[in-house]
Amino acid sequence: MRIARVTKFECISLCAALGLSACSHGREQTGGVTGVPTAGVAVPAAGSGVSVAQAGGTAPAAGGGAAVSGAAGAAAGSGGVPDAGGALATAGSSGVAGLGGAGGAGAGAAGAGPGTTHADCSLWPAAVGEQQVSATIQVNGKLDGKLKRYVGSGALGGSGQDEGQDPLFELADGATLENVVIGSPAADGVHCRGSCTLRNVWWQDVGEDAATLLGSSASQVMKIECGGAKAASDKVFQHNGPGTMIISNFDV
Repeated sequence: MRIARVTKFECISLCAALGLSACSHGREQTGGVTGVPTAGVAVPAAGSGVSVAQAGGTAPAAGGGAAVSGAAGAAAGSGGVPDAGGALATAGSSGVAGLGGAGGAGAGAAGAGPGTTHADCSLWPAAVGEQQVSATIQVNGKLDGKLKRYVGSGALGGSGQDEGQDPLFELADGATLENVVIGSPAADGVHCRGSCTLRNVWWQDVGEDAATLLGSSASQVMKIECGGAKAASDKVFQHNGPGTMIISNFDV
């Protein structure tokens, strides 16, 4: 470090130039300022060989350093953007909640179960009398059995699952069979040769099949309305050929 020896006169002149009211005299100084300079006072550049003793004098009006620019604004508020050094932006408004969906429709009505009675169909009516059937009964128009039980005998006395058995009843196109109880043995039940209706017909022990549609045209319809079948070891209804089979109010 370079040491400068300053005379009393030079010290007084330097203090006057810097605007200081007092100055330490007759002391050797090594580079740097012994006191804390007041804000706005310039400090000699390093290596000038001049050390200045300060006693906290008054800062001159002129010659002050540039003001430090203000700090940036605080962190952004929710939904807002801060301006540099300025006030915070207003937070954004919350969105409006959506409307709830409409509630679903209530459960549908329960279906009719076993043991119930439909408006025109009482389940499993008691048979009234019995008739043995040894040859297929041909039905043209309508046959009302009045709840008589029909039972196969002779050539129709089978109740197995062999294909090709003859039926107890064979209905022509447009015929109706109603109010009939079919007992055991039942052979191949009922055959329908076109459009036909089975209403209130009950199979107490299904043979090969309860009833079969032997359709010959797509326009033919076999309707089975109100009835029931028990003890079917294979199937209840068989649909052979074109046409439509409609079953309603039937208990298996």
